[in-house]
Amino acid sequence: MQISKKSNFFTVVLTVLFLTSCTSQNKIKVTDAYYSPYQYGDEKGYNVHFIIKNKGVIPSYIILNKIQQKIYPPEQKTSIYTLKVVAESRKINDFKPVISNKENGIGFMLDSEEVFVPVKFQIRK
Repeated sequence: MQISKKSNFFTVVLTVLFLTSCTSQNKIKVTDAYYSPYQYGDEKGYNVHFIIKNKGVIPSYIILNKIQQKIYPPEQKTSIYTLKVVAESRKINDFKPVISNKENGIGFMLDSEEVFVPVKFQIRK
């Protein structure tokens, strides 16, 4: 009888530890995420805006409509990001966007580990 109580307690502890370790991506808060399509001459893409609520967290890439693009860190420390995701360009020789199978979201490097946070971007025209 005591063995089953100990094993049940052990199972509960392991479950809690597993669930808390798997929710690290939920600790990063991305708000006010939206995009609008643009076309400037021979270039098409999206103007993207989002805010990261966590201090010291810097995104490394974004995926929007299956297009993955690297995010270069801003010169000043800010939590507000405004960037262009280029989908098509004739200005850049041999331009081919990186295609991803992941859903829309933002990738981060935390403690030398990649963390992907799905984001529901709203479209604005």
